[in-house]
Amino acid sequence: MLERVTDRLREAGLSPDRAGAMAKLLGSDPETLKCLASALDAPQDRADGQGPPAQSLWMLVADFLAAAIPIVPFVLMPVRQDRVVSGTVTLLLLIGLGVGRARNGGRGIVRTVVETVSIGVAAALAGVAIGVAIARAFGG
Repeated sequence: MLERVTDRLREAGLSPDRAGAMAKLLGSDPETLKCLASALDAPQDRADGQGPPAQSLWMLVADFLAAAIPIVPFVLMPVRQDRVVSGTVTLLLLIGLGVGRARNGGRGIVRTVVETVSIGVAAALAGVAIGVAIARAFGG
């Protein structure tokens, strides 16, 4: 383990003298060596092989899609139908998200779905309230 850690430190750009000093220090403290080895190995254990930039781009795409889904019915349907369709699709997506959160987190499905839908409804109500406040403030 000590050799692996010192090799990783050298690969990261630490001079051989400093890497040797670190090896001497870590050799006298097995607990610190174990923690450092774990910290150095953690990024290599990623199953998906994606770094922060790729994950950020995926998150951006997911956010755009999630924001677009409730808006699409307003573009494609008459006003009376689009509200019902948008609300229904959004509710179904929130339920799906809640089920996914429950399975991923090992939690109860019903409770997690209720939490997720409640947060979504609260966010929608906050958006409406802010919109009404802005409209009133600017004489709309």
